[in-house]
Amino acid sequence: MNLVKKYKEIESPDNFWYFSANLFATSLAFRYNKPLPVVCGVISSLSPATNWEQNKKDAEILLSINAGIYKGKHKFVTYGQNVIKAQKILIGEIEPEKAFSVKTGAKTYNFFHNILNPTGDHVTIDRHAYTIATGEKYITGIGLKKYRLIADQYKKAAKKLGILPSMLQCALWVNHRIEKNISYNVNMPF
Repeated sequence: MNLVKKYKEIESPDNFWYFSANLFATSLAFRYNKPLPVVCGVISSLSPATNWEQNKKDAEILLSINAGIYKGKHKFVTYGQNVIKAQKILIGEIEPEKAFSVKTGAKTYNFFHNILNPTGDHVTIDRHAYTIATGEKYITGIGLKKYRLIADQYKKAAKKLGILPSMLQCALWVNHRIEKNISYNVNMPF
């Protein structure tokens, strides 16, 4: 698929989603007195199989539980191992920069970096970003080689457009979800 053409066809592209996500993470970091990378790590860890509004809620609840503020029970939406990883990042057992591996979890690795530094060149590829770039229906699991090829397509197209790769990815992602009438609560580019 021609990503440049697709981008130019969007009426009002949402290019700044990751900047908004960074502001949300920054507000949590300030509120709970945690370093921004820690909060971004918590958010990214809790993101698989979770919509953005729930992801934000789960991240804040985990922070408030650890701060002794939230006393109730909470059922996190993501997988149990992801909650354990988020907790380990939060309490300092895992450094957030080392918590994600591009080899074993390219999506969460790139999502962490996109939220932490929205002006970087990371690209978060999920099934929708995959379909947008390839025109193919996503099966399960994108291997690292294919992930990098698709991310490179986004980077090359973004360069031609003079925007950040993450800006292209989130604009196309949001537009794709609207075109396909896929519910996503709030614009979440993966």
